[in-house]
Amino acid sequence: MLPVPLRVEPDAEFDECALLCVDGTVAGAPHSFVLDTGSPSTQLADPDGLVPANLVGQDTAEGLFGRAPVERVALPDLTVPGLTAGPRTVARLRTGGARSRSLLGLDVLGAHGLLLDGPAASLHATAPEDLAPDLPLERGPRGHCYLPVTLPGGRVVRALWDTGADVTVVDRGLVASHQQLFTAPGSARGTDSSGTTVATDVCRMGDYRIAEVPFAGHVVAVADLPEPMAMVLGYPTLCQAIWAMDLPSGRWAVSGDAPPGSRR
Repeated sequence: MLPVPLRVEPDAEFDECALLCVDGTVAGAPHSFVLDTGSPSTQLADPDGLVPANLVGQDTAEGLFGRAPVERVALPDLTVPGLTAGPRTVARLRTGGARSRSLLGLDVLGAHGLLLDGPAASLHATAPEDLAPDLPLERGPRGHCYLPVTLPGGRVVRALWDTGADVTVVDRGLVASHQQLFTAPGSARGTDSSGTTVATDVCRMGDYRIAEVPFAGHVVAVADLPEPMAMVLGYPTLCQAIWAMDLPSGRWAVSGDAPPGSRR
């Protein structure tokens, strides 16, 4: 297995929330990325256009809260140890302010099998045999990964597996229809992949299950999610389990127990 150095950046407001980040280089200079299976493409937050690159076109970045124009640029080299190296065309975000982040998206991550040990905060670029992905993985048109989440009472909802989300997000309609699962509403400020920052509702969600693995309740954000998803599984979910996601073959597995040698 190839180890991928992983860094956890805690959220300043909620102890349960954090970003999963990887460090690499862009055009030979150090660069930090959010590990983001929720983004179809890799994105550079480069408001001053300082990264050497050739402009090849224009595009739009779509986040949970808004949209922003981006440039399509050809990089001479993008390297993240354990994942990828070489020339690559990515999106360059020139707006969004100080809270905008660079994202390592599915155009890179989709070529790998990923073993994410949430409790140990470790990542490897392939899954070991003792946690072999054996469940069919639902993929969206843009490559997004969807998993079934079982709520108390047996209802199953579709959830986006999103390593780039610092908080798990629940659709507002789901909260309204299952009020017994959610308590203590409040608000916080959130920033999406387009750099858009808005005030969002937050509350605590009760226990749930994914592929028969139990997950303890935690803080969630509440938003109007687009179909086909009712949840976005972010850090408070991902840190509770070990995930084997074989993206090229479309298979996955999850375990509440760490495989041998995976913990620090």
